[in-house]
Amino acid sequence: MKTQKFWILTAIVATLLALATHGYLSAQNYRLKSGVADSKSVCNINSQFNCDAVALSSYSEVAGIPVAVWGLATNGVLLFFLLMMLTRLSADTGRVARFTFGLSALVLAASVVMGAISMLQLSTYCLFCIAAYVLSAVQAFAAFQVTRLENSKSPFRLDILPALREQRWIVILIVLVPAIAWLGNRMGRDTFGRSIPPHLIEETVSFWKTSTANEFNPNEGLSYAVGDPAQAKMTIVEFADFLCPHCKTAATPLHIFTQSRKDVRLVFKPFPLDGTCNSGITQKGDGYRCKLAAATLCSEQLTQKGWIAHDWIFERQSSLSSSRWDEDLNEIAKAVGAPADQLKACVDSPDTNALLLRLTGEGVNAKVPGTPSIFVNGKKLDAGQFIQVLDAVYKSL
Repeated sequence: MKTQKFWILTAIVATLLALATHGYLSAQNYRLKSGVADSKSVCNINSQFNCDAVALSSYSEVAGIPVAVWGLATNGVLLFFLLMMLTRLSADTGRVARFTFGLSALVLAASVVMGAISMLQLSTYCLFCIAAYVLSAVQAFAAFQVTRLENSKSPFRLDILPALREQRWIVILIVLVPAIAWLGNRMGRDTFGRSIPPHLIEETVSFWKTSTANEFNPNEGLSYAVGDPAQAKMTIVEFADFLCPHCKTAATPLHIFTQSRKDVRLVFKPFPLDGTCNSGITQKGDGYRCKLAAATLCSEQLTQKGWIAHDWIFERQSSLSSSRWDEDLNEIAKAVGAPADQLKACVDSPDTNALLLRLTGEGVNAKVPGTPSIFVNGKKLDAGQFIQVLDAVYKSL
């Protein structure tokens, strides 16, 4: 009996950890897709181990419900079964043990499928997802041990009809898993994010389709793609200013959306709101916005780490100041691994200024109304910083 209790408690602990893991993944999923996530997941290590990229992949939902929410619903029912086993409140603990093992085996099978998709289709891994897979294996093994120690040898298929007659709550709870997942999905959308009404998304996509296409040079600016950029069916061009708060918010969903699909390319074109380097702005400022943009372009030119400079600047946006420019430039140089004197020389060079004028000129020609301004395949996309809108456009291509 003590050994059986040990395995029940082991399964309970694994299930509680799985609930916490799926809960975090669910919350981050909603934040990302609703556009309110202004920071990356804590389990984003690099391009290969990236929870957000997996969360935004086309495999992250089943029947319109995030896989993590399905995990919450299933593990919630599994926890109830385990507690019934622990307290011995059921008249037939052997049958409860068999259903517990059956449900845990189903969770493990789903984990194997999702793991295979990650390896074969995405080539991107989610550390929290891997943790959930491991926990599902622990659950299944512990549940098997409980069933074995219960001397429960009746075939599982023979349990269904007796359970319907004598322990209907078991079958009802299992059947209710989809309903629990659906309800959890509704609550999650309301709690952790905001959903754009479907009709507004449709109108936005329709307006985008009928818009005039602009010509942009994809080889100037910062470019990012998981697959071959030349084969991308969707090219996102963003014009942004490094001191624009909305641009900072847009940066995370745009980058993660691109990372989640092999046939999407993201091109970032600095658009400083300063007439010093932008012919579309009548007033000249102190040139600080232009220097930040130049530092990013020069980081790409010197060490191919322009995106690191891009992220460094946005992450420290609230503390940036023109009075600290020399210190900030030195910090950027350290972050991208470039000699500070070379980075400064590049920032101040006429060639870099000419590049900035060309990039901002593209925005002026495209009638960029402000920042961030997002274009997909040359056409202006309103609300393009929202993943729901980007996904709808992607599916329409």
